[in-house]
Amino acid sequence: MIRIILTFLKIIREVAKELNNKVVVKFFGNSGLANGYNIEDICNEYKIDNLVKISEPVPHKKIILEMLKSDVLLIFCPDWNIQIPAKLFEYMATGGLI
Repeated sequence: MIRIILTFLKIIREVAKELNNKVVVKFFGNSGLANGYNIEDICNEYKIDNLVKISEPVPHKKIILEMLKSDVLLIFCPDWNIQIPAKLFEYMATGGLI
């Protein structure tokens, strides 16, 4: 999982340069750590801490509103086998990019 997140954050760093830092990435839920790595520390190291917001878990209704306001929704599930997370169906219902 950490390799996926590291790669994603590196891409955000490059995209932000192209878009004059007009990028905001929001992580919701228990997302401050990935395999023991602190996401905030990684963002500081990559100098994108001003572009990445990490939030504690929020009520489901608020998450739905955040999804509807988003331009792109991401789901990190490196170990998918048979199950599909319910969150994917919620993402699909927004009609946005996944």
